[in-house]
Amino acid sequence: MSFYRYLVQNQLAPRVLIKFPYQKSFFDSLKQRNIEESTLFQYENTLSDFFNYQQNFNDDFAKDQLLEDFTENGIQSYLTMLSQQRHYQNTAVNKALSNIKVYFGFLFEHRVIITHPLMVLNLNHCLPETNLPIGLNCCLSG
Repeated sequence: MSFYRYLVQNQLAPRVLIKFPYQKSFFDSLKQRNIEESTLFQYENTLSDFFNYQQNFNDDFAKDQLLEDFTENGIQSYLTMLSQQRHYQNTAVNKALSNIKVYFGFLFEHRVIITHPLMVLNLNHCLPETNLPIGLNCCLSG
């Protein structure tokens, strides 16, 4: 078991910011839209944590670190971890999903990826027993 996996499973995950693919281009794009500094910080925290989690728990991504390896299931597992292990409220899980959706929307719009892994996740529909976002009809706009 990796050290990070141990920390996550015991709710001790560090908040170390790691780099993620196309980070500079993504933030340049957000800054052109006059996004608030606090919102940029939120994106950075969410995406850094997301990629840190994926490198340790998503075997497909961890192996080659290809953006094409992301699927709805890999992203859903991250959201499940936020809800069930870190005990995030549904609004915080939805915010993380929204941030990830904007990032993948940017990659899709700039043809870095050819499929958007969040096409089927919906921000507003939750399973009652888990409070996790599920469903269809997720639009691709940022």
